[in-house]
Amino acid sequence: MSCCGSSAGGVLPAEDVTRRYGKWRAPDEDKAKLHHRAEHSHHDFFDLWSSRVRDLKEFGVGHMMYFFFLRWMAVLFAMLSVISAVPNMALNYAGKYYDAGQVELITLGNFGLVSTVHHGDGAAQLYSNASQAGVR
Repeated sequence: MSCCGSSAGGVLPAEDVTRRYGKWRAPDEDKAKLHHRAEHSHHDFFDLWSSRVRDLKEFGVGHMMYFFFLRWMAVLFAMLSVISAVPNMALNYAGKYYDAGQVELITLGNFGLVSTVHHGDGAAQLYSNASQAGVR
């Protein structure tokens, strides 16, 4: 006697299979895919915009903490760049080297060329005026 209750080498007759499991139906591919994704979610890609960092906990706490850290560092560096860039652009806009309407107005080059020979424009004039006044 085998484990399946038959003495024919573990093979059940068709009538017993039908009685035990019901009539055979073709497998549904969509149901199989959904079941596979539910059981093996770590084999699938995470959506970039709709996934949460907590979804990565199944890979371990270290992965989740790394992405929390990465997100907060990105926010911090974005804030620091805005905090430093906006005043810098406002100060560079005060220079007189380029004409109005050009992108170069907000760059450091708007103060002009720093040289000893100048025609009263840009950073050279500011530097020479500060040197003559004794301010360094």
